[in-house]
Amino acid sequence: MSQPSAVSLSLVLERIGQELSRQAEAVRSLHTLVEAGSGPSTEALVTAQAIDTSSQHLGELSGLLQCLSGSAGDAFAPASCFEPMTLSGLRARLLGDAEENAESGEVDFF
Repeated sequence: MSQPSAVSLSLVLERIGQELSRQAEAVRSLHTLVEAGSGPSTEALVTAQAIDTSSQHLGELSGLLQCLSGSAGDAFAPASCFEPMTLSGLRARLLGDAEENAESGEVDFF
């Protein structure tokens, strides 16, 4: 595989956002496995493959973001980028706030 040329950080971040969106959709599709309730069909097995591919994609994106963080220098992320986030605990961690400062009212079901 050839060495890629330099790509603007903003373009890479935009592409990572698009990839994460695709992975989120793939994970949402896994709900059909739970809802079906019957034995595994061919379609269910194909859907289940998303578990493996999503975990691989997310692991690769994690490594890339960690590497990019060393190149970001003193660049700042606008606060407005965090405003649409509805998961207060995630938003708090990304902003570097303590988890206790996150808004209450969220319920997690496992």
